[in-house]
Amino acid sequence: MPNTMWSICICLVLVLTFVESFPQNGGISQYFSTKPEVSIINGEVCTPHCMPFIVGINLETAYVSDFCSGSLISPNYVLTAAHCLERAIQAEVVFGAHNITENEPTQIRQRVTTDDFIIYPGWRGEKVLTHDLALIRLPQSVTENEYIKVVKLATGSNRFVDRTGSVGGWGITKNGQTTITPLLRYIDAAIMSNKACRLVDSSYRNIIGPTHLCLSGTTSRGQVGTCIGDSGGPLSVSGYFSTKPEVSIINGEVCTPHCMPFIVGINLETTYGSDFCSGSLISPNYVLTAAHCLEIAIKAEVVFGAHDITVNEPTQVRQWVKTDDFIIHPGWRGEKVLTHDLALIRLPQPVAENGYIKIVKLATGTNRFVDKIENLLKFKWRLDATIYPDASQLVNSSRQNHMPYTDIGVEEL
Repeated sequence: MPNTMWSICICLVLVLTFVESFPQNGGISQYFSTKPEVSIINGEVCTPHCMPFIVGINLETAYVSDFCSGSLISPNYVLTAAHCLERAIQAEVVFGAHNITENEPTQIRQRVTTDDFIIYPGWRGEKVLTHDLALIRLPQSVTENEYIKVVKLATGSNRFVDRTGSVGGWGITKNGQTTITPLLRYIDAAIMSNKACRLVDSSYRNIIGPTHLCLSGTTSRGQVGTCIGDSGGPLSVSGYFSTKPEVSIINGEVCTPHCMPFIVGINLETTYGSDFCSGSLISPNYVLTAAHCLEIAIKAEVVFGAHDITVNEPTQVRQWVKTDDFIIHPGWRGEKVLTHDLALIRLPQPVAENGYIKIVKLATGTNRFVDKIENLLKFKWRLDATIYPDASQLVNSSRQNHMPYTDIGVEEL
């Protein structure tokens, strides 16, 4: 069963997310400019509290009021961008928000002054665009709950190239908009290598350094990006740092690549965090998985044709699905009962079979397989904290004698 520990890591906290759609003459606008520079463009409204670590920051300066985002990295500190705080004289920090313009019952608000601003000493201004980091020390510790979570930070060695990154914020969404967007929005896009990022635009060549990460602005939905009001917020990657393995292939063997071409990896996002489950491709349009995997999920990335689930292999096909495409067996009554633990994922696009992706044939209701000499192969991406904290990188196999009764009944679908 998926654990509920939050497993999102911050990769980058900058006003600028480098995107392919960024205009050549756009640059980085000056502090508190009314010109869009980096809101969530072509994004979607986030399910309430889908990013419980994101923080809204209402800023006051000697000149004007403004808005930035940040991330709760401990009960006592918020991480944001240096340029957000450089001219601020005080700020209101908002936790647990979905509609940032209202005082929702889930919210906690704290006021802080310049005494609580810690700007990274290496920050040299926006013309340099390095070390754009700052901390806000909170006057009162923040307690985690269903709506507020502390995020886990990535290490300096994590580059996340070709992984899907998520950016959220309340920033403006179009030119001419003068106020922030009330509801939290987000985009998902691929993280690029710094080399590829420099090639997008010649003006980037002398800007992108080893401390930067780049997010592509090109997605299946068109061009996406960030803008005013999203500054200081997190670029997050799901699927890392989970610490509670609960089911695993123990003492298994690494599977020959694509030895089980019908197995599907499912990256799950829930209100509480990210998780991982497996499934089976049972038709070009449907994946069979467990009901408990989807019960609290808000969306999922389904991965076909994978061997190393942590990278975008050329054999893979990936599709994002939402709750509208989750079909949970009506007899499912929760994990305490453990019957009818079945669910379908309806795919937005049919999947074509090839040498790496196959449809599995389902058993009939009369098949019991009792006392068969043959062993049943059970495959899963093993949860192994020493290899990969959420799920082992390579498909593992384990041979188990099939017992008369199991907690999975395909025939009940």
